[in-house]
Amino acid sequence: MDYDKRKKNTQKKLLEALKILSEDGRYHFVFIPTQVSIHLPRIVNSAKKVITSKVKEEHCTFIRHPYSWHEIKAFFGLMDVVIAVSFHSAVFSISMNVPTLGLYEGEYYRMKIGGIFNLIGMDNLALNASNEHVGEIVSKFRDLVARKDEIRKLLTKVNNVLRKECCYACRKLIKTLK
Repeated sequence: MDYDKRKKNTQKKLLEALKILSEDGRYHFVFIPTQVSIHLPRIVNSAKKVITSKVKEEHCTFIRHPYSWHEIKAFFGLMDVVIAVSFHSAVFSISMNVPTLGLYEGEYYRMKIGGIFNLIGMDNLALNASNEHVGEIVSKFRDLVARKDEIRKLLTKVNNVLRKECCYACRKLIKTLK
């Protein structure tokens, strides 16, 4: 399956999952684009049309301003949980200790998104959209919400270890290069 078909399939399953989740009125969805460009208003307007065809607009907020990477990462840190469909959104939310569900399609994105979830020991939260039914995505999301405090604590511990290991690796590299 080519990239565009995979992207549309992931998008379709995500939209169906959001539709199901929005029906009980418990969730408010915030769409945070990680692509900073002059085309952001057009990208957001296109996304809004697609999303509000399935989810009522009052259940959604769309970030429209081209914020800095620091600000975008801070937005992710304010979320209760995140559904990440890009590597950057997964890294931003996980590094902010936010429980995250990753959706991907294709080998390239499995390596990227699946890799970050493998690194933190939460492989079960990275889902191959082409292999999953919408019901499984919804079920994983609801489980993530129910366990968000527990998962946030685990992510805090994992991220502290990763920070220390990263600093150690950098020191070793610098020593080796000298």
